[in-house]
Amino acid sequence: MNGGAPMRRLVCLVSLAWSLVACNGGEDPPPRRDTGPTPMMWLVGTEGTMLRSAGDEISGYPLSLESDLRAIVCRGLMDAFAVGDGGVLLTTFDGGIEWSREDFGPEVDLASVAAAHRDVVWLVGDGAAFFSADSGANWQAVEGVEEDLTAVATTDDGLVAFAAARSGAILRFELRRGFEPVRAADGRALLGISASPLGESIIAVGEGGIATRSDDWGYRFSDVASDTGDNLRAVRLRSDGAAAIAVGDGGVVVRWGDATHPEVDYAPTLGRSLAALHASASGSVVAVGDEGVGVESWDFGATFVTKELGVSVDLTGIDDLHVGEHY
Repeated sequence: MNGGAPMRRLVCLVSLAWSLVACNGGEDPPPRRDTGPTPMMWLVGTEGTMLRSAGDEISGYPLSLESDLRAIVCRGLMDAFAVGDGGVLLTTFDGGIEWSREDFGPEVDLASVAAAHRDVVWLVGDGAAFFSADSGANWQAVEGVEEDLTAVATTDDGLVAFAAARSGAILRFELRRGFEPVRAADGRALLGISASPLGESIIAVGEGGIATRSDDWGYRFSDVASDTGDNLRAVRLRSDGAAAIAVGDGGVVVRWGDATHPEVDYAPTLGRSLAALHASASGSVVAVGDEGVGVESWDFGATFVTKELGVSVDLTGIDDLHVGEHY
């Protein structure tokens, strides 16, 4: 990292047992699709919370961490990166057996992380953006960033990244070449962003149900209808760019089946908000949020069942160990 390397230390973790209960108003959940081996999934949240899920088994890591964790991203079957308040970055390259911690400074609250298929990792936060071209061995700050950035997405090769800002702006980064604003600030905070693998399509969502989209490699954005006034806090764009799903306050779920026409529904969260979202090509969608709420769908978000994850903290990030495309 410019100006000196972040402090690094190894954290050895021991799993603790948690319980997971699924319910759907007392009814049996819909049958799962046959998607092969159960994926390993990680969830992060406030008060240094990290959970590991494999099917119906949940385990918690005793991180001894006071910082709120804000996001996590996995790459392949072994690597994961989690970020949080106070400049905290946690990394593992052995499937979570050991985690190393790096500190970017207490003045930098890291909000989001994105990892390319190989080597390149992007971090963003309040007035800051960083990238690594060697899986976190070395970090470089992007000079000139003043926006408070809330979310980041990258292309598969990591050469381009897009960051959403609390001001409503969107920044387009190119590896080692700086950045340019591609959407002007309008005072409506953007809270989530997602890009297609090559970066030809990008969608961002945020306050008041705002949704904005680009289909020209992120150079121009146009607002699209979401048909909700609820804050949207996370979004995933299908790999072909033809569909997207977003979640947010009060359990709202918005789906764009043809990329523009929205379908709006509410997941069974008892009014709790959803803050993070994972979607896979198999049709599985998992979203988590306030007070430990979790919901799961096996039909691309058309219907959800509730999952109580055994925690009461706010959950802010989710991803799984995987090979290939998410959604």
